[in-house]
Amino acid sequence: MALFERETRSATVRSLGEARLLSVDKKTLMRRVHEDPSLAFHIVQGMSRRIREMNAELTHMKLRK
Repeated sequence: MALFERETRSATVRSLGEARLLSVDKKTLMRRVHEDPSLAFHIVQGMSRRIREMNAELTHMKLRK
């Protein structure tokens, strides 16, 4: 999200074991989307899925109150 907005990252992650990381800056991401527009679709698809899951979780939490 920080790549799309001028806001601070919303989360921090720590690995419990060995991990491989990929760091992407906005300029690189935009270049890759320009080279392969389907990448933008996959990003939006993943964000949509996460929003739907979060919405379901929030609804579940409200019903438990």
